[in-house]
Amino acid sequence: MLKKNKGKCQASRGFTMLELLVTIAILGILVGLAAPNYRSMMDRQKVRSVLNEWKSSFYFAQSEALRLKDGVIFCASDADGKRCSGSSDFSNGWLVLHEVAGQDPEILQDSPLTDNRVRIILDGGTLGQLRFLGNGRPSNLNAGGSITVKLKNHELKVNISSGGRLRGA
Repeated sequence: MLKKNKGKCQASRGFTMLELLVTIAILGILVGLAAPNYRSMMDRQKVRSVLNEWKSSFYFAQSEALRLKDGVIFCASDADGKRCSGSSDFSNGWLVLHEVAGQDPEILQDSPLTDNRVRIILDGGTLGQLRFLGNGRPSNLNAGGSITVKLKNHELKVNISSGGRLRGA
């Protein structure tokens, strides 16, 4: 901005303190309005991300059963992440195991869940696990099931058909 000073033009030297304070106050108000929506968006994204990780492991277990032409277990892991928990709560993470006759199952994939705010519950299956046969079909989902991922008031649900197909979200 140019000022006229006794017939000469001078360049303005910057902002006044008042202009700077008003700008900072407006910026603070805008950030305050956006923050709650940002947190909600991040929670929704976290739920979608965890569900996609779970689905990826589900498909991995199915494809490994086909590749190995043998049984594969997809189960909720216990707190140490080395064994199946026997519950339908996948909130500690999950394992993909190759069933070897007469031996302990071999861990093919270990997926710990690092955010303890997220709940993942399997409805269907037996003892919180899905068993895939050598043809890639689940052996213990006679009527199908579902998986629900929840964080606060954000929830996504995917249905699992008795043939092993995922539908939804």
